[in-house]
Amino acid sequence: MAELLIATWERLSNVPTHLAHSVDNMTLKNWIRLIACVGAYLLVRPYLIKLSARQQEKQFEKIDAETTASFAKLQPNALRDSRGSKVEIPDSESEGEADGAPQWGKKAKVRQRKVVKKIQEAIEEKGREDDDSNSILDRFVDYEEGVDGW
Repeated sequence: MAELLIATWERLSNVPTHLAHSVDNMTLKNWIRLIACVGAYLLVRPYLIKLSARQQEKQFEKIDAETTASFAKLQPNALRDSRGSKVEIPDSESEGEADGAPQWGKKAKVRQRKVVKKIQEAIEEKGREDDDSNSILDRFVDYEEGVDGW
């Protein structure tokens, strides 16, 4: 085990030396190849990302279609099946929610209205205070048009 660690350490310690020599020994042809590869990558990358996004979207749609097909609505005749076969009714994850939004009770709605009303009153009160401060400033500022360069 110790030999493996020593060999790995020697190779890692030689990386800067090898990297420097590889850059020093590059010819014009190698530089042009490197620049061409990097440029092609930069040009093609956005298209590859869009392609992968489309494929991922199709995959999600396929999974979504399979999920909705498994939870298809039951026909009334299937519930009235006289042969006594079992009918599976899918349970919703949370019965108190519809369209992803929780259903509020009457008291919660009243509390929320009171909170919104208090917030609106506070905003209006602040606006009134701003108006009062402006009227005080108007008393102290003497402004006459055309006088002293105004």
